[in-house]
Amino acid sequence: MGRKRRLQYVEPGESSSHVGSNEVPSRQEAPPATDDRRQSQGSDDETQAPDTEDVPVPAVGAVVVRNTRGPNRFDDIWNMPPGKKLLLEINNAGQPVGENAGPWAKWLGTVARKPDMCPINYRSWHSMPRQYKNRCWETVQVLGKTQW
Repeated sequence: MGRKRRLQYVEPGESSSHVGSNEVPSRQEAPPATDDRRQSQGSDDETQAPDTEDVPVPAVGAVVVRNTRGPNRFDDIWNMPPGKKLLLEINNAGQPVGENAGPWAKWLGTVARKPDMCPINYRSWHSMPRQYKNRCWETVQVLGKTQW
């Protein structure tokens, strides 16, 4: 992921000779507020409330579509070239640990989401026919040996 581009802001009334250079113009600090200003601001409720006039309010009964990122399919792991492997560290209890433990567990989730391996028309894992379970296990073993 690349760095975000830093923008250079110019205050109104400042000369534009520093635009494009790495120099940061010095800014004068505002004088501290006096007690009179604090009291007048504290009594005015409109200055304390956030500006909500620009926020659109959905109509009653309107469908609001959420922005989602979608499922992670791990195409880079499914389509990994032969011979390339990812290191999966296992602790003494046989549990995956390390930086590839999370991606490995999420990749197992993609195996479970494939409809040809784990169809969703069975109420429980126990009622699923053994052929589907065997296909999932074979996939995990084969890809586990070649990629992890």
